[in-house]
Amino acid sequence: MRTHHQSLYQHQKIRQSKDRGVGYLLELYSNNFLMIDIKEYDMIDLQHIIHVIVAEENRKIVSSCVCVIIPNLTHNQQPYAFIENVITDEKYRNKGLATQCLDYAREIAIKKIIIK
Repeated sequence: MRTHHQSLYQHQKIRQSKDRGVGYLLELYSNNFLMIDIKEYDMIDLQHIIHVIVAEENRKIVSSCVCVIIPNLTHNQQPYAFIENVITDEKYRNKGLATQCLDYAREIAIKKIIIK
């Protein structure tokens, strides 16, 4: 039985990007016909609000999503989360990598919302 962050394949890894592998992430976006300005990426250093989740295969980032935790001044100050920018390299699709990234992001959101 695999744990919630273990991939179906031994050479894949789902993790939160803390080492700011910006080059690999930008490569993933550019290989899939999306443009991103590297200056905009510097905003993703807000570790308690923005969480970049990546899937690696053979040390290459091949899928990603972003989980954003929004502080809330209403509703008993209960924060909320949303997930966006889900992307998987064309060569690695249909392997469940985006689903695993989303599952990982969901766990972060639940933890942050419950723990505050």
